Amino acid sequence: MNQSDLDTLLHDIEELRRAVRRNNPFLAQVLASRFYSALTAVIGTVVVAICLGTQFLIGRWGSFAATPWPWRASFWTAAILTMVLGGGMKWVMFNRKARLIAKDANYLTVLRAFYAGSWFHVNVPAYACAVCGMVFAFSLGHPWYALPVGLVFAGLLFNNVGVSIQKAEYLVSGWYAIVTSLASFMFFERAPFLWTAVVLGGFCLAFGIAGLIRNKREEADNGHPR
Repeated sequence: MNQSDLDTLLHDIEELRRAVRRNNPFLAQVLASRFYSALTAVIGTVVVAICLGTQFLIGRWGSFAATPWPWRASFWTAAILTMVLGGGMKWVMFNRKARLIAKDANYLTVLRAFYAGSWFHVNVPAYACAVCGMVFAFSLGHPWYALPVGLVFAGLLFNNVGVSIQKAEYLVSGWYAIVTSLASFMFFERAPFLWTAVVLGGFCLAFGIAGLIRNKREEADNGHPR
C-alpha cells in the first residue's frame, strides 16, 4: 500500500464516520439533553454521599453489618429509591424528548435506534459481556467485583456512543469508567463502598458535569437552550 492508497483509505474512513453521524441525529438529540446530564449528576452525588457515609461508619464500627440499623435501612432505602426514581425519570425524559423530535416516537423508538443496525454489533455484545462478567464474579464469591467489571464494558459502550454522536460527556465518562474500574480491581474489596463512590459515583458525575458544560457551550453558540 502506497501513500496514495493510504490517503484514500483515510478519506473513506472519515466519510464513513460522517455518514454515521448524519444517520444518528435522533439519538444525538435524545441522548444528549441537558436534563439527562443534570439527572445523572444528581444520581452521582447521591451515590457518592451514601457510599462515603457508609465507608466512614464501617471505619468506626468495623463492618457494614455492625453499623447502626437506622443507617443500614437508610442506605438500602436510598439505593433503591435512586435506582427506581432515576430509572423512571430517565424513561419519562427519553419518552418526552423522543416525541418532541418525532411525533410518533417514544421510549421504544429510542431502544430500537440504540440496538438496531450497526449499533447492534457493539452494544449488545458489550451488555452480554458485562452480564457474563458480573455473574462470574458472583459465582466466585466476590460480588463486589461485578461493579468494576460491568463498568468497564459500560465505558466501552459509552465511548462508542460518544464517537458516533460526537458528544463529549460520553467520551469523558466512558474513559473515566474504564480507567477507574481497571485501577480498582486490586483494591475494591478492601474498601468497597469507597471504591463504589469513586467508580460509580464518579462515573455519573463525570457524565453529568461534562454534559452540562457541553450544553452550556452549545447554548452560548446557538443562542438558545436545549
